[in-house]
Amino acid sequence: MIRIFEWIFCVFFGFSAVWGLVFDSFMVYPKWLYPEFVPKVLVWYTEHYKDPLPLNPPEWLQAFAWCEQLFLVPFSFVAAYAFYKGKQRWIRIPSIIYATHVLTMMVAYMYHLFMHDFSKQKYPGPTTSEERQRLITTILPFGIIPVLLLVFMVKEENYGMHGHFTHVPRHHSPSRRSERIAKRD
Repeated sequence: MIRIFEWIFCVFFGFSAVWGLVFDSFMVYPKWLYPEFVPKVLVWYTEHYKDPLPLNPPEWLQAFAWCEQLFLVPFSFVAAYAFYKGKQRWIRIPSIIYATHVLTMMVAYMYHLFMHDFSKQKYPGPTTSEERQRLITTILPFGIIPVLLLVFMVKEENYGMHGHFTHVPRHHSPSRRSERIAKRD
């Protein structure tokens, strides 16, 4: 079962790395860097799902997009490799940091989608509760996987801190190294 989750995370991070590098970066980098298909895909996505934020990002979303470009995209490549290899304990703390950061971004994104008045936007946004729910349903998997990752990193024995502190000495005894140093003197 562990390996199944590792493969799910591997695929998720591989997809996230490519998506973040190709599409989410469109919010912050100069448009001339992109081939023609990138804006076309984003316009299709915006019109089909009524999510105007990728083409008209507010400043707070641009800040998150910079964080994604500087930290999350490089981490996604590393995490995809770690989960491909499997049982790489060193990925635990970075994964927890990643998951909490993404969930924080998701809360801000979802809140904006539910509460913002998109009637005065250049690109069409969700106006009805059905359109908002459809958009949220599309975006929700990008929040569910980080929740699974967070739980997995905390609960799974191959990644968590289970069994590391099984014996805690009651008194401080000198280490063998300090005993050898004392004998030399």
